[in-house]
Amino acid sequence: MRTAWLLLACLAVALAGCAEGGSSPRADGSQAPTSSGTSAAAPAWATLTLTDVESQSQFRIADLTAGGKVVFVETMAIWCTNCLRQQQEATAAWPRLDPETVEWIAVDVESSESPEALARYRESNGFPFTYVVADQALNRALVGDFGDVVL
Repeated sequence: MRTAWLLLACLAVALAGCAEGGSSPRADGSQAPTSSGTSAAAPAWATLTLTDVESQSQFRIADLTAGGKVVFVETMAIWCTNCLRQQQEATAAWPRLDPETVEWIAVDVESSESPEALARYRESNGFPFTYVVADQALNRALVGDFGDVVL
């Protein structure tokens, strides 16, 4: 049941940005304009090049969403026990989702954690998701849109 609620909450968050018309509030109180029938410009954090700690392949979240994927972005840190529990629940729910249309990206926002340590964390926990380490530009862009809560 908890897994079903996790999926519902994630879908609600992911789909909230898909509503047509109006505008979306940002962390700084400004409004991000959207328009019916056209795509809004991708936020800065979605346009930065990220590196998968496992495969070393580079990608941009904006490219994934432009290709039609629903992308869940979770900020996390290796030491965070709440993050670990969320990833365990997401892993349990993962088989019910279509990997061709859904991507889960865990973004390690802890500056002291290395890509190698994050790859070991992913492997030792058996997590199927893409893991990246946030650099300063990504952290700043995330804080600009969502506030310090992401750190």
